Amino acid sequence: MLVKQGGVRRSIDAIYSQTFNLSEGLCATDGFQAGAVTTVGTTPVTVISKVIDAGFPLALQKIRFDGIVKVTGLNGSIVGSAYYYWTMQPTKTVVQGSGAPYTSVGTTIGITPTQSITAGTLAAAYGTMAGYVPVGSVPWSPMTVELKAVGVKAADYTIQLGNTTIQLVGMVLP
Repeated sequence: MLVKQGGVRRSIDAIYSQTFNLSEGLCATDGFQAGAVTTVGTTPVTVISKVIDAGFPLALQKIRFDGIVKVTGLNGSIVGSAYYYWTMQPTKTVVQGSGAPYTSVGTTIGITPTQSITAGTLAAAYGTMAGYVPVGSVPWSPMTVELKAVGVKAADYTIQLGNTTIQLVGMVLP
């Protein structure tokens, strides 16, 4: 039997499914598992950037995404909103039909439109995203998932990632 890196046998179609947790906070009693706090100003910031890697390349069939963010207003003179959006980019090793691997970086795609959210002074607002990402846009794994945010003036809001998961379902590439 031929075995490739990661313990997967070659030449056998194997469906693989795994859910990855993007949140890195403690367990919560209020239902919001909060990650690190990021201050949002007029310059776009990356709230989280995480490589989703099953340990071997996958030809993706489904990508399911469930996400929530918490935005908190910091001052009493807020006029406008904070804006955030999610992106994905396939990266790393891809296997050609001939079985020869090569390194490739795919196109970064937006998986949500830019979301607008307003939170009052020291008040929180929550934004959610759930559903399936079109597989044709991100055809293989591993991939990098990022949450980006920007505000309308300096130090206007904070943003936290909470209870966010991504599920990959695909065929193990030989």
